Amino acid sequence: MFNIRHCQVVKELAKNLGIELLYLPLYFPNLNLIEKLWKWVKKKCLYGQYHESFSDFQESISTAISHKHLSYKK
Repeated sequence: MFNIRHCQVVKELAKNLGIELLYLPLYFPNLNLIEKLWKWVKKKCLYGQYHESFSDFQESISTAISHKHLSYKK
């Protein structure tokens, strides 16, 4: 098994294109902003919540994300 992140073909292509590859640890949620957002969404929309239907669930997540910048600026 090879790790595509360190594959020689990828390294050579990046070098030829002038791209500097920066490798993050395999799992480091503090460096991945989507992980922070997902943690917040789960806290606001899933924990201790019951959604009657899937559409209610979708609406809850959409509302939380669209109003995040208004209600939770910190």
